[in-house]
Amino acid sequence: TDTALDVIGWRQSTRPRPPLFVGPSKEFVSEIVEDRITKMLSSTKGLSIDTLRSTKRLKIVNGVRVRLAWGGSPASLASDQAGDVIVDEYDKMFRAQRRAGDPYVLAEARGDTYADRKMLVTSTPEQGKVDTEVDPKSGLEFWALGRNELIESRIWRRFQTGTRHHAAWQ
Repeated sequence: TDTALDVIGWRQSTRPRPPLFVGPSKEFVSEIVEDRITKMLSSTKGLSIDTLRSTKRLKIVNGVRVRLAWGGSPASLASDQAGDVIVDEYDKMFRAQRRAGDPYVLAEARGDTYADRKMLVTSTPEQGKVDTEVDPKSGLEFWALGRNELIESRIWRRFQTGTRHHAAWQ
């Protein structure tokens, strides 16, 4: 979650465009993320929040809309367009999901008007075990591809069909 908020702060301070942050529940967005994003944006040099026009789930930062939404609300995922779409805790969205549709697909559509839209999807996989393999060139150990039909975790299935890029901090 902090990495996602850092991405929003970086984008708004370097090349602003509207982001959409999608959390797993209304409580998560309202009680955890909203406070953290407000503090991050308020403490970042060069970013100013228009407090007169901002609400709990919509921040106006240097004239750009920063939208906070949640996976169980099709209405919150059907409003603003977004150049950067961040879906946080994707696997957790399906515990309480009812006929709303896949939050990833709904959020992805918010960026259709941006040719260079960026999608960032994060989550702690809910369950399962993944094998590893060693890269013969680098000697680094990576997660091995698994059989999609055996993988229950939605984030893990998305990871396997994506770029499979890895990032690590020492």
